[in-house]
Amino acid sequence: MSKKPTIHTVALAHLPVVAEDPVYACAFTGKARRFQGMMKAQGYKTILYCVEGSKTEADEQVVCLSEDARNKYYGPLNDFANKFYEHGRFDPANIEFNKNAVREISERVQPKDIVNIVMGNYQSTIACSVANGGVEIANGTPFLVEGGVGYSGIMPETCHQVFESYAWEHYLYGMYSAWSGGKQFINGDFYNTVIPNYYNVGHYKFNESREPFFLMNCRIATRKGINIAIKTCEATGDHLILAGQPGEAIPELDSLNAQYIGYVTEAEKIELMSRAKGLFSPSIYIEPFGGVAVEAMMSGCPVIATDFGAYTETIKEGVTGFRCNTLREFVHAARHIDEISPQACRDFAVSNFSTEVCGKRYDKYFGRLSDLWKKGWGELE
Repeated sequence: MSKKPTIHTVALAHLPVVAEDPVYACAFTGKARRFQGMMKAQGYKTILYCVEGSKTEADEQVVCLSEDARNKYYGPLNDFANKFYEHGRFDPANIEFNKNAVREISERVQPKDIVNIVMGNYQSTIACSVANGGVEIANGTPFLVEGGVGYSGIMPETCHQVFESYAWEHYLYGMYSAWSGGKQFINGDFYNTVIPNYYNVGHYKFNESREPFFLMNCRIATRKGINIAIKTCEATGDHLILAGQPGEAIPELDSLNAQYIGYVTEAEKIELMSRAKGLFSPSIYIEPFGGVAVEAMMSGCPVIATDFGAYTETIKEGVTGFRCNTLREFVHAARHIDEISPQACRDFAVSNFSTEVCGKRYDKYFGRLSDLWKKGWGELE
């Protein structure tokens, strides 16, 4: 592309986009924040549509919901340290946010710009308004992109999709084909793509030396595989530090090998990852990405996870960690974790998941989309 388009990113209604605790714990809000600086480094102008109080590197921030309105519907921001907010696409706050976003986008967007949706069908009214001409611009409409699909509620009829992993792309292709009777995703889509989640390398603290404990940092839910980590440490005699926002009551937390420390700040998490000899992330569902595994590797901390979902792409078996199925395999991984090089973990994460690397992949993808204004798939210039 000779002149790069402006990227209009639409954030979420329940949290401002800030690099502060405890909001940091929301993966989708964090992606929206990092995306601004990443794409500015690639030469794009960025505009963020967000809740009042957001602080990012965007060229322009447009408030679509006041903090008073956000607080009325979702409560104080500090509550996010104690529990995940309950939120949904039909929340009054989300409806108000989307309505305001449509108006603000229409005042700024230009033909061939990119409107980047953060949470799929949560923002369907915005996507439909843009796609159906509700956003008034001359000579065409902008590209609609779901810029980081790590959820199931996608909009294949109105948006192009950027999936966080090939595992999640194929999972959703199969799911939507079944739902639609084969009308959607029966074939691949040349204008969808896979770009993994992205992280600022300098944000993490790297250590070669590790201390004799395992770490698990997640929301407290059975589906995260907490009992797997605890049973493994009971079998090996290792100490497990478990951190995360309270959720379900997990009976195994009474184990003498597990120490639950509650929610940790971002600084505390970084410190723990820089010291732990390994991170457990054994989700028993299909992880779209599982970002904490990559964050750990950025810190030189190897990862023990399940052998499906995005982990098959983010964990290099025997090099940056282990992917396991049975308790015997998890125990073997824990006993051999010291054989994994912290530097290899760091190098792999930087080479594949840094904002510098992923920013170039987004730039290339947006260039592919621009061909649609010319000959499309057959464009040779």
